[in-house]
Order: sequence, then structure tokens, then C-alpha cells
Amino acid sequence: MKGLLMADTVPGTAGTEAIAAPVAVSKAIAAYLTKHRHSQLQGLSVPEDLAIADWGQLWRDYTELLERGEPLAIALPHSFGAAIDATSTLAEWAGDWRLSVLLTLPINAHSFSLATAFAALARQSQAQLLGFVVWGSGSAEAVKALSEPIEATLRVPVLGHLDLQPQDLENPDALATAAAQLNWELLPW
Repeated sequence: MKGLLMADTVPGTAGTEAIAAPVAVSKAIAAYLTKHRHSQLQGLSVPEDLAIADWGQLWRDYTELLERGEPLAIALPHSFGAAIDATSTLAEWAGDWRLSVLLTLPINAHSFSLATAFAALARQSQAQLLGFVVWGSGSAEAVKALSEPIEATLRVPVLGHLDLQPQDLENPDALATAAAQLNWELLPW
């Protein structure tokens, strides 16, 4: 088993006012695992300011959490291309630590371009991109119109669509119900 990094494609635009999209997806997955699989989603605490992170301590914490055998996710309210320091990005970190990656993708006119760019970044960084979770309000037709070309052209799956309202974020049943719609077989646990 390995960890899962959840990051954004466009931070600040895909989340609700209360919470960033990757963090909301992580909360939904945690609620689903608790309710339906009777397991806990472990999380690695990474500072919001990546430049001040103690990467040696984070590695020790990460390996210790992996040894427990429970699903492990790192949800960051940053873009997958965000800089950690002057020489590395989240994408490179994911590749170095062999993290699987799940990216949130908004529904807008630029979503296919974003998916293309971030799939290329994952390949360049040698990070295993498991897929995208489409985030935000949109019709089933809009999600399908976005998902089909991503899967056909990029060969990267879209695990599903989550449209959580701020009040849903504190409701474990609403979170678990929303997350039940994702293609779970594509996740690393």
C-alpha cells in the first residue's frame, strides 16, 4: 500500500468558500471509508506553507503511518504544480515518494486544457496519476462532456463528480453518500 496525494488543478477556484476541493474530497472519502468499509482514512499533517515543512520528519511520519495498514491520504489545498521551494514542486514530491495522485478538476471552459497540462506534469514527474475528481456544480451532461475526452485522449480516468455544499462538509452521511458515487476500484486501497 502507498499513500494518496490529493491536490488541485486550480486552487482557490474549485473549492467552496469554506474548504478547498482536495480537502473536501478527502473528507468525503474518509466518511465513506468509515461508514461502508469500517476503516479510517489516515492523514499526514503537512503545513500549508510548504516552504517551512520539515521533510525529514514528514518522511518518518509517512512511513510510520503506512506501517499501520490503513488507507493514507495527504490532502493539500494547493495546485499539483505548486512550488515547495526554489527547485521542486508537489508533482516532483509525489514522484519521489511514489505517491499515487488524485486531482480535483473544476467544470469550466478550460478544464480539458487543465487536465492535459496536469496529466503531462504527472508523467514528467513520474507520479502515478490515478485520475481526476470533477468538482463543483454542473449537470450530468457537462460532467460527461468533460470526462469522455479526458479518458479517450489522455487515458486518465475520471473517478466521478462531487458537488458538495458547505453544509454537507459537516454531515458524514452526506459526505459518504456523495463519495459512494466515485469509482473506488481505481484508488490504491
